[in-house]
Amino acid sequence: MQEEIINGRAFNGPWSLDVAKFNPIPGIYIIVDTNNSVVDVGQTNNLQQRMANHERENCWGSNNGTRLWFTRIDSEMMRLIVEQQIRETYKPVCGVR
Repeated sequence: MQEEIINGRAFNGPWSLDVAKFNPIPGIYIIVDTNNSVVDVGQTNNLQQRMANHERENCWGSNNGTRLWFTRIDSEMMRLIVEQQIRETYKPVCGVR
């Protein structure tokens, strides 16, 4: 496992979306492609449940999103703020708001 600083926060990963078993923890996830470009960003109260049958999986696949970086953030308010900041910085192709 590695640590990557993204928008001033330490993210752990990358984990392969194909084989990873995620823990039921709150935080921000970033889906990246094989070049480590951001494909999607999201926040969740439970990573394990969120990654099971995610509605944007097809978009990730279409854009070579194969790996996940994650940082734990317990506060929902803080997760929403950080998610929006990362979206504004990287403008991911999936989950555009």
